Amino acid sequence: MTPFEHLSSRAQMHRLRQVALKALEAYPFEVRKLTVINHGFNTTFRVDDTSGRKYALRINVNSHRTVANVQAEMAWLDALSRETDLAVVKPVRTTEGHLMQMLEVPGLSDMRPSALFEWIPGPLLEDKVSVPIVRQLGAVTAKLHVHARQWSLPEGCALPVSNKIYLGDEVVLFDERGAEHLSRAQQNLFETASKKASDVLNDIWAREGTPIPIHTDLHDGNLKVWRNVLQVFDFDDCAFGHPVQDVANVLYYQTTYPEREACNQAFIEGYQQVTPWTFEDTEIEALKAGRALLLVNDVLRNLNPDIRKHIAGFLERTTQRMTLWLEEGTYRSPQP
Repeated sequence: MTPFEHLSSRAQMHRLRQVALKALEAYPFEVRKLTVINHGFNTTFRVDDTSGRKYALRINVNSHRTVANVQAEMAWLDALSRETDLAVVKPVRTTEGHLMQMLEVPGLSDMRPSALFEWIPGPLLEDKVSVPIVRQLGAVTAKLHVHARQWSLPEGCALPVSNKIYLGDEVVLFDERGAEHLSRAQQNLFETASKKASDVLNDIWAREGTPIPIHTDLHDGNLKVWRNVLQVFDFDDCAFGHPVQDVANVLYYQTTYPEREACNQAFIEGYQQVTPWTFEDTEIEALKAGRALLLVNDVLRNLNPDIRKHIAGFLERTTQRMTLWLEEGTYRSPQP
Protein backbone atom coordinates (compact mmCIF):
# COMPACT_ATOMS: atom_id res chain seq x y z
CA MET A 1 0.00 0.00 0.00
CA THR A 2 1.19 3.52 -0.84
CA PRO A 3 2.44 5.34 2.31
CA PHE A 4 0.02 8.08 3.34
CA GLU A 5 2.58 10.87 2.94
CA HIS A 6 3.20 9.90 -0.70
CA LEU A 7 -0.44 10.37 -1.68
CA SER A 8 -1.85 13.49 -3.31
CA SER A 9 -4.13 15.63 -1.16
CA ARG A 10 -7.15 14.26 -3.03
CA ALA A 11 -6.04 10.66 -2.47
CA GLN A 12 -5.39 11.33 1.22
CA MET A 13 -8.91 12.68 1.65
CA HIS A 14 -10.39 9.71 -0.22
CA ARG A 15 -8.59 7.27 2.09
CA LEU A 16 -9.67 9.21 5.19
CA ARG A 17 -13.26 9.28 3.99
CA GLN A 18 -13.40 5.48 4.17
CA VAL A 19 -11.91 5.62 7.67
CA ALA A 20 -14.46 8.26 8.72
CA LEU A 21 -17.43 6.23 7.46
CA LYS A 22 -16.24 3.26 9.50
CA ALA A 23 -15.78 5.42 12.62
CA LEU A 24 -19.28 6.87 12.33
CA GLU A 25 -20.79 3.41 12.72
CA ALA A 26 -20.10 3.84 16.45
CA TYR A 27 -22.68 6.65 16.78
CA PRO A 28 -26.47 6.33 17.18
CA PHE A 29 -27.49 7.80 13.82
CA GLU A 30 -27.37 7.00 10.13
CA VAL A 31 -25.08 9.03 7.91
CA ARG A 32 -26.68 10.71 4.89
CA LYS A 33 -23.74 12.79 3.67
CA LEU A 34 -20.07 13.20 4.49
CA THR A 35 -18.16 16.30 3.30
CA VAL A 36 -14.53 17.28 3.80
CA ILE A 37 -14.36 20.80 5.24
CA ASN A 38 -10.68 20.90 6.23
CA HIS A 39 -7.65 18.84 5.34
CA GLY A 40 -4.62 20.39 7.01
CA PHE A 41 -2.98 19.64 10.33
CA ASN A 42 -6.17 17.69 11.11
CA THR A 43 -8.87 16.47 8.75
CA THR A 44 -12.46 17.42 9.53
CA PHE A 45 -15.65 16.19 7.89
CA ARG A 46 -19.12 17.68 8.09
CA VAL A 47 -21.54 14.87 8.85
CA ASP A 48 -25.23 15.14 7.88
CA ASP A 49 -27.45 12.43 9.32
CA THR A 50 -30.78 11.21 7.98
CA SER A 51 -32.75 13.19 10.57
CA GLY A 52 -31.28 16.54 9.47
CA ARG A 53 -28.75 17.01 12.27
CA LYS A 54 -25.16 18.05 11.53
CA TYR A 55 -21.88 17.18 13.20
CA ALA A 56 -18.13 17.66 12.71
CA LEU A 57 -15.87 14.59 12.75
CA ARG A 58 -12.19 15.32 13.40
CA ILE A 59 -9.36 12.91 12.67
CA ASN A 60 -5.98 13.99 14.07
CA VAL A 61 -3.89 13.10 11.03
CA ASN A 62 -0.78 15.21 11.72
CA SER A 63 -1.27 15.54 15.46
CA HIS A 64 0.85 13.79 18.06
CA ARG A 65 -1.77 14.03 20.81
CA THR A 66 -1.95 11.07 23.15
CA VAL A 67 -5.15 9.35 24.25
CA ALA A 68 -4.89 11.12 27.61
CA ASN A 69 -4.44 14.49 25.83
CA VAL A 70 -7.63 14.03 23.80
CA GLN A 71 -9.51 12.83 26.87
CA ALA A 72 -8.42 16.00 28.67
CA GLU A 73 -9.59 18.14 25.77
CA MET A 74 -13.02 16.49 25.85
CA ALA A 75 -13.29 16.79 29.63
CA TRP A 76 -12.51 20.53 29.51
CA LEU A 77 -15.04 21.10 26.74
CA ASP A 78 -17.66 19.22 28.73
CA ALA A 79 -16.94 21.32 31.82
CA LEU A 80 -16.97 24.61 29.88
CA SER A 81 -20.32 23.80 28.30
CA ARG A 82 -21.85 22.97 31.71
CA GLU A 83 -20.19 25.56 33.94
CA THR A 84 -19.90 28.74 31.83
CA ASP A 85 -21.94 30.84 29.42
CA LEU A 86 -19.30 30.40 26.71
CA ALA A 87 -20.43 29.05 23.34
CA VAL A 88 -17.97 26.17 22.89
CA VAL A 89 -18.16 23.13 20.64
CA LYS A 90 -19.77 20.13 22.38
CA PRO A 91 -18.37 16.60 21.95
CA VAL A 92 -20.75 13.75 21.09
CA ARG A 93 -20.56 10.35 22.75
CA THR A 94 -20.55 7.04 20.90
CA THR A 95 -23.33 4.52 21.50
CA GLU A 96 -21.11 3.00 24.19
CA GLY A 97 -20.57 6.37 25.86
CA HIS A 98 -17.06 7.21 24.66
CA LEU A 99 -16.02 10.74 23.69
CA MET A 100 -13.21 9.62 21.38
CA GLN A 101 -12.02 6.72 19.24
CA MET A 102 -8.65 5.51 17.99
CA LEU A 103 -8.68 4.87 14.23
CA GLU A 104 -6.43 2.86 11.96
CA VAL A 105 -5.53 4.85 8.84
CA PRO A 106 -4.10 2.68 6.04
CA GLY A 107 -0.59 3.81 5.17
CA LEU A 108 0.13 5.29 8.62
CA SER A 109 2.00 3.30 11.25
CA ASP A 110 0.18 4.66 14.30
CA MET A 111 -3.52 4.86 15.09
CA ARG A 112 -5.04 8.36 15.09
CA PRO A 113 -7.47 9.91 17.62
CA SER A 114 -10.93 10.87 16.39
CA ALA A 115 -13.81 12.79 17.97
CA LEU A 116 -17.29 13.88 16.92
CA PHE A 117 -18.73 17.30 17.80
CA GLU A 118 -22.07 19.01 17.46
CA TRP A 119 -22.07 21.33 14.46
CA ILE A 120 -21.49 25.04 15.09
CA PRO A 121 -23.37 27.24 12.60
CA GLY A 122 -22.21 30.55 11.19
CA PRO A 123 -19.22 31.90 9.25
CA LEU A 124 -15.66 31.81 10.51
CA LEU A 125 -14.39 34.89 12.33
CA GLU A 126 -11.96 35.51 9.45
CA ASP A 127 -15.01 36.46 7.36
CA LYS A 128 -16.66 38.58 10.09
CA VAL A 129 -13.79 40.47 11.72
CA SER A 130 -14.89 43.75 13.33
CA VAL A 131 -13.81 45.78 16.32
CA PRO A 132 -16.89 44.75 18.41
CA ILE A 133 -16.34 41.05 17.67
CA VAL A 134 -12.66 41.31 18.60
CA ARG A 135 -13.69 43.00 21.86
CA GLN A 136 -15.93 39.98 22.48
CA LEU A 137 -12.94 37.73 21.75
CA GLY A 138 -11.06 39.47 24.54
CA ALA A 139 -13.87 38.66 26.98
CA VAL A 140 -14.09 35.06 25.75
CA THR A 141 -10.34 34.57 26.21
CA ALA A 142 -10.51 35.96 29.73
CA LYS A 143 -13.45 33.70 30.63
CA LEU A 144 -11.50 30.65 29.46
CA HIS A 145 -8.65 31.68 31.77
CA VAL A 146 -10.92 32.37 34.74
CA HIS A 147 -12.57 28.95 34.39
CA ALA A 148 -9.27 27.13 33.91
CA ARG A 149 -7.87 28.60 37.14
CA GLN A 150 -10.52 26.80 39.22
CA TRP A 151 -10.86 23.58 37.18
CA SER A 152 -8.85 20.37 37.63
CA LEU A 153 -8.17 17.62 35.13
CA PRO A 154 -10.12 14.40 35.83
CA GLU A 155 -8.25 11.18 36.52
CA GLY A 156 -6.83 9.56 33.40
CA CYS A 157 -6.45 12.88 31.57
CA ALA A 158 -3.23 14.71 30.80
CA LEU A 159 -2.19 17.81 28.89
CA PRO A 160 1.19 18.62 27.37
CA VAL A 161 3.16 21.46 28.92
CA SER A 162 3.53 24.49 26.65
CA ASN A 163 6.83 25.72 28.08
CA LYS A 164 8.86 25.50 24.86
CA ILE A 165 8.59 27.41 21.59
CA TYR A 166 8.34 24.18 19.58
CA LEU A 167 6.13 22.28 22.05
CA GLY A 168 8.40 19.23 21.94
CA ASP A 169 7.95 18.77 18.19
CA GLU A 170 10.87 17.76 16.01
CA VAL A 171 12.70 20.95 15.00
CA VAL A 172 13.66 20.92 11.32
CA LEU A 173 14.31 24.66 10.84
CA PHE A 174 18.01 24.43 11.47
CA ASP A 175 18.97 21.10 9.86
CA GLU A 176 19.31 19.96 6.27
CA ARG A 177 15.53 19.77 5.84
CA GLY A 178 15.22 23.43 6.73
CA ALA A 179 18.09 24.21 4.36
CA GLU A 180 15.98 22.88 1.48
CA HIS A 181 13.76 25.95 1.85
CA LEU A 182 15.84 28.47 3.80
CA SER A 183 19.03 30.31 2.96
CA ARG A 184 21.83 30.22 5.51
CA ALA A 185 21.03 33.86 6.34
CA GLN A 186 17.39 32.93 7.04
CA GLN A 187 18.42 29.99 9.20
CA ASN A 188 20.72 32.27 11.20
CA LEU A 189 17.94 34.85 11.56
CA PHE A 190 15.45 32.27 12.80
CA GLU A 191 18.00 30.75 15.16
CA THR A 192 18.71 34.16 16.72
CA ALA A 193 14.99 34.87 17.04
CA SER A 194 14.36 31.43 18.50
CA LYS A 195 16.94 31.99 21.23
CA LYS A 196 15.48 35.39 22.13
CA ALA A 197 11.86 34.20 22.17
CA SER A 198 12.80 31.11 24.19
CA ASP A 199 14.57 33.25 26.79
CA VAL A 200 11.42 35.34 27.27
CA LEU A 201 9.24 32.23 27.57
CA ASN A 202 11.64 30.74 30.11
CA ASP A 203 11.47 33.93 32.18
CA ILE A 204 7.67 33.80 32.18
CA TRP A 205 7.63 30.20 33.37
CA ALA A 206 10.20 30.93 36.07
CA ARG A 207 8.19 33.91 37.34
CA GLU A 208 4.59 32.80 37.07
CA GLY A 209 2.86 30.33 39.35
CA THR A 210 1.10 27.08 38.54
CA PRO A 211 0.18 26.79 34.85
CA ILE A 212 -3.44 26.35 33.79
CA PRO A 213 -5.16 24.82 30.75
CA ILE A 214 -5.08 27.27 27.83
CA HIS A 215 -6.52 26.95 24.33
CA THR A 216 -3.20 27.95 22.62
CA ASP A 217 -4.80 28.27 19.15
CA LEU A 218 -7.42 31.04 19.25
CA HIS A 219 -7.18 32.14 15.64
CA ASP A 220 -9.82 33.20 13.10
CA GLY A 221 -10.22 29.69 11.71
CA ASN A 222 -11.12 28.25 15.13
CA LEU A 223 -13.83 30.79 15.91
CA LYS A 224 -17.27 31.27 14.38
CA VAL A 225 -19.82 34.06 14.67
CA TRP A 226 -23.49 33.14 14.93
CA ARG A 227 -26.10 35.79 15.68
CA ASN A 228 -23.33 38.09 16.92
CA VAL A 229 -22.07 35.50 19.42
CA LEU A 230 -18.50 34.27 19.18
CA GLN A 231 -18.22 30.49 19.28
CA VAL A 232 -15.01 28.63 20.09
CA PHE A 233 -13.95 25.26 18.72
CA ASP A 234 -10.84 23.18 17.97
CA PHE A 235 -9.32 22.73 21.43
CA ASP A 236 -7.00 20.11 19.89
CA ASP A 237 -3.88 22.07 20.89
CA CYS A 238 -4.94 22.90 24.46
CA ALA A 239 -2.09 22.56 26.94
CA PHE A 240 -0.84 23.69 30.32
CA GLY A 241 0.51 27.21 30.00
CA HIS A 242 0.10 30.78 31.18
CA PRO A 243 -2.59 33.25 30.05
CA VAL A 244 -0.07 35.57 28.35
CA GLN A 245 0.67 32.77 25.88
CA ASP A 246 -2.97 32.63 24.78
CA VAL A 247 -3.09 36.42 24.58
CA ALA A 248 0.03 36.60 22.42
CA ASN A 249 -1.31 33.94 20.07
CA VAL A 250 -4.55 35.88 19.55
CA LEU A 251 -2.64 39.08 18.84
CA TYR A 252 -0.28 37.25 16.48
CA TYR A 253 -3.20 36.49 14.19
CA GLN A 254 -4.28 40.14 14.26
CA THR A 255 -0.93 41.18 12.75
CA THR A 256 -2.43 41.63 9.26
CA TYR A 257 -5.85 43.04 10.25
CA PRO A 258 -6.70 46.28 8.37
CA GLU A 259 -7.69 47.86 11.72
CA ARG A 260 -4.93 46.17 13.70
CA GLU A 261 -4.42 48.89 16.32
CA ALA A 262 -8.15 49.33 16.94
CA CYS A 263 -8.65 45.56 17.16
CA ASN A 264 -5.72 45.13 19.54
CA GLN A 265 -7.17 47.80 21.83
CA ALA A 266 -10.64 46.27 21.63
CA PHE A 267 -9.25 42.85 22.58
CA ILE A 268 -7.58 44.37 25.65
CA GLU A 269 -10.80 46.18 26.63
CA GLY A 270 -12.82 42.97 26.32
CA TYR A 271 -10.35 41.05 28.43
CA GLN A 272 -10.39 43.74 31.12
CA GLN A 273 -14.18 43.51 31.37
CA VAL A 274 -13.71 40.05 32.88
CA THR A 275 -10.35 40.06 34.66
CA PRO A 276 -7.35 42.42 34.98
CA TRP A 277 -4.91 42.84 32.09
CA THR A 278 -1.43 42.26 33.55
CA PHE A 279 0.65 41.48 30.46
CA GLU A 280 3.84 43.21 29.25
CA ASP A 281 4.04 44.40 25.63
CA THR A 282 7.63 43.24 25.17
CA GLU A 283 6.74 39.73 26.28
CA ILE A 284 3.72 39.62 24.00
CA GLU A 285 5.83 40.64 21.01
CA ALA A 286 8.43 37.96 21.81
CA LEU A 287 5.74 35.29 22.13
CA LYS A 288 4.19 36.41 18.83
CA ALA A 289 7.58 35.83 17.21
CA GLY A 290 7.76 32.45 18.93
CA ARG A 291 4.38 31.56 17.48
CA ALA A 292 5.66 32.36 14.01
CA LEU A 293 8.68 30.11 14.53
CA LEU A 294 6.45 27.26 15.66
CA LEU A 295 4.27 27.63 12.56
CA VAL A 296 7.26 27.78 10.21
CA ASN A 297 8.57 24.56 11.72
CA ASP A 298 5.13 22.93 11.49
CA VAL A 299 4.71 23.90 7.85
CA LEU A 300 8.08 22.37 6.96
CA ARG A 301 7.06 19.14 8.72
CA ASN A 302 3.52 18.92 7.35
CA LEU A 303 2.63 16.12 4.92
CA ASN A 304 -0.26 17.94 3.24
CA PRO A 305 0.71 19.05 -0.30
CA ASP A 306 -1.86 21.87 -0.24
CA ILE A 307 0.00 23.39 2.71
CA ARG A 308 3.49 22.70 1.39
CA LYS A 309 2.89 24.66 -1.82
CA HIS A 310 2.65 27.86 0.27
CA ILE A 311 5.99 27.34 2.04
CA ALA A 312 7.98 29.90 0.01
CA GLY A 313 5.53 32.79 0.49
CA PHE A 314 5.06 32.05 4.17
CA LEU A 315 8.81 31.97 4.75
CA GLU A 316 9.30 35.29 2.96
CA ARG A 317 6.63 37.07 5.04
CA THR A 318 7.92 35.57 8.28
CA THR A 319 11.49 36.59 7.46
CA GLN A 320 10.41 40.21 7.01
CA ARG A 321 8.46 40.26 10.27
CA MET A 322 11.18 38.49 12.25
CA THR A 323 13.77 40.99 11.01
CA LEU A 324 11.56 43.88 12.12
CA TRP A 325 11.03 42.32 15.55
CA LEU A 326 14.76 41.88 16.16
CA GLU A 327 15.46 45.44 15.00
CA GLU A 328 12.52 47.31 16.57
CA GLY A 329 10.92 44.97 19.11
CA THR A 330 7.58 44.73 17.28
CA TYR A 331 6.42 41.63 15.46
CA ARG A 332 4.29 42.90 12.57
CA SER A 333 4.32 43.37 8.82
CA PRO A 334 6.68 46.13 7.59
CA GLN A 335 4.97 49.34 6.58
CA PRO A 336 4.63 49.72 2.77
